[in-house]
Amino acid sequence: MKERLSISINTSTILKIVGVGLVLWFAYLIFDILVLIFVALVVASLIDPFADIFQRIHLPRGLGVITLYIAFVAFVILIGAAVAPAVSREVTQLSQNFGEIVSQTSSKVQNIKGIISQYGLWDEAQKLLSSLSSTGISAAQSVVHGVTGFFDGMVSFILVLVMAFYFVVENEDIKRGIRRLAPAEYQPYIGQLVTRIKKKLGDWLRAQIFLDLIVGFFVYIGLLIIGAPYALLLGLVAGVTETIPYFGPFFAGVLSTLMVLAQTGDWIKTLFVAAVFIVVQQVENHILVPKVMERTVGLNPIVSIVSLLIGFRLGGVVGALLSIPVATALSVVVADFMQWREHKEDSA
Repeated sequence: MKERLSISINTSTILKIVGVGLVLWFAYLIFDILVLIFVALVVASLIDPFADIFQRIHLPRGLGVITLYIAFVAFVILIGAAVAPAVSREVTQLSQNFGEIVSQTSSKVQNIKGIISQYGLWDEAQKLLSSLSSTGISAAQSVVHGVTGFFDGMVSFILVLVMAFYFVVENEDIKRGIRRLAPAEYQPYIGQLVTRIKKKLGDWLRAQIFLDLIVGFFVYIGLLIIGAPYALLLGLVAGVTETIPYFGPFFAGVLSTLMVLAQTGDWIKTLFVAAVFIVVQQVENHILVPKVMERTVGLNPIVSIVSLLIGFRLGGVVGALLSIPVATALSVVVADFMQWREHKEDSA
């Protein structure tokens, strides 16, 4: 006689499902606020070790964080004073030559059209250019909307700093509060988990800042040596776009190569510019990332790429920027789960 599969759902199960649904709905409504909180948590993870150092020399954590903020502002002002005039000159020069650059680019496209039309490839190239153009416009719009939506002026930036300040100063109280939300038997583990996630996020951000500075500096030096125009500006672009792994350096390389070609019309110099980005990217992929990022974060490259794609799909450029730290935090939880599962199988 066949056994019948019976499924029973009690009132408690229904209430739990409804509760989870309400929590997810509420999280969707306050998504922008959650993003700011997460960014503040990442910033707090960056400065938390320095606050610990200040605390060990008997300086209050709050005063230590304020000291770090003042030092950061002073550093930005000094760097800005040193770099801003040169960047301003290059931006002014670029704006003055923009019409000529567009004209030169159009002329070169016509030359390329004449060459490839001989082989009947222009129709396919035109489709590709049209696709790239629409993708480029969409990406540019996403950048503008993402940046303006994420920061929402200086108010959001200040809010992040204020929340990061309290995350660092009230570190132990926050961890105790999080532990109390969990059952008593899980509270020690939750406290350790929060500490490890914060350490992982801090390691990621410090490593990312280091990579941004190194890549931007070497691109600038390389372009300066070969005499490429807008060397400092393109170095800054390379450093900033390095924050988006894999896609960022490629975007900076293509943009810089096209700008130099349109401005100078010198194919030899353009090839050298492309070579600079290829060399820097190879050094980054095979030396810097394995030595710095993979040791501190340990994310599999496939996981990183999938995280970037999901982040970009859900939140545009802002989602892509936050995808790696989110994946980094989740990797700690997943690693614990896999370890628990292996231990359970071994003890079975």
